[in-house]
Amino acid sequence: MINRIYILIPFIFIAFVLVSCAGHQAERETVEVPPVPVITQKPERGSVTDWYRTTCELRSPLEATLSFATGGRIIELTANVGDRVKRGQYLGRVDTSTLAAQHSAALIAA
Repeated sequence: MINRIYILIPFIFIAFVLVSCAGHQAERETVEVPPVPVITQKPERGSVTDWYRTTCELRSPLEATLSFATGGRIIELTANVGDRVKRGQYLGRVDTSTLAAQHSAALIAA
């Protein structure tokens, strides 16, 4: 019986604290806020007097990735950045001298 009392004492204490705190709420102090003065105007047509200068980079949503059937150094480009190009247009030339030498060596070895 005494063990039950020792177990119930913390629960009774917590219940007492919760009940005693629930009845009291902090009193709020109301403060009068003065109104903010506002000026209203009807919109009129006028000229823009402010302007901004910025730097930006524009990119096309259509972007092509170049790929070559063979690897090597690019020795000639016929189109520059910003040029308009058409499908199938010749854009550059790849140095194939290394590839030709490897091909010749493979033919000799075979």
